[in-house]
Amino acid sequence: MLNKKIIKVNDIAPDFTVRGISGDMLSLESYKGNYLLIDFWADWCKPCIEKFPEVKSLIDVYGEKGLKVLFVSFDRTEDDWKKGIKKHNISMWDHVFIGSKNYQSKESISYKYDIQPIPAYILIDPKGKVVGRYEGASKENKNFEDLVRKLNISMK
Repeated sequence: MLNKKIIKVNDIAPDFTVRGISGDMLSLESYKGNYLLIDFWADWCKPCIEKFPEVKSLIDVYGEKGLKVLFVSFDRTEDDWKKGIKKHNISMWDHVFIGSKNYQSKESISYKYDIQPIPAYILIDPKGKVVGRYEGASKENKNFEDLVRKLNISMK
């Protein structure tokens, strides 16, 4: 942990390769040319679920302007994760399962982005630079409203 690089705003986003819910491989390169919002969540996390309407609203407003969303799950089991996706009607976007037991594994996307606690959001620009860390990802107490302001400025 002492040698771990903490990714900050304006840093180049660490690359990742993860298997999506459809079995396809997703990487940071998959999203190049678009803004990417990484949403770290779990079905058992009430604050995460309470934010879904706002995340969906961001997708509605900015999706056509190039915003992509990757949902990264900390659920206990893959079955819980898949049920949560259906229950909250978020199946139309990209999803990755990390699991509550693996989120601190050095290979995990959550480890690479220093995520704890959830909900947490990372915003990456089209060139692969971190432009914002929000909620549990923020060390400066930036919240979801700060994320919305950043998108309003960046994606005009």
